[in-house]
Amino acid sequence: MTQVPRRPAVRARALCWVVGTDDLDAVVAASPVDLGEVVHFTRGDRSWRLTVPADGHLPWGGLLPAFIEWSPGPHPSAAQQDLGVRLDKVQISHPDPASCRQALDTLQVGHLADVVEGEAALSFHLTGPSGAAVVD
Repeated sequence: MTQVPRRPAVRARALCWVVGTDDLDAVVAASPVDLGEVVHFTRGDRSWRLTVPADGHLPWGGLLPAFIEWSPGPHPSAAQQDLGVRLDKVQISHPDPASCRQALDTLQVGHLADVVEGEAALSFHLTGPSGAAVVD
């Protein structure tokens, strides 16, 4: 008998997003919410600092981004093969879109996401070699 592969019980979904910055300390200082502590990481010759909430929560349930500051040198993506996948849009749904937009604008990332009224949710709209996709 041929065994049919089982699907995972939970599908992949958008949990949060991360935005790069050249001045992580300034972003943390200006943030209207607690983004967490700034933690330094290294792997091989790569080094970066990232906002990490001490209790593990995602700011606004993942609707506000975490922030990353790569150490000097080329961005890690420069060494990766381009597979032709493009992020077309980050969309945030929130019951109070004005407050969400204000928080994003204060963090100077409001231009990176479309904010609409609705139940709190995050989605990424992508285009790739196989066509368009939405990850939510």
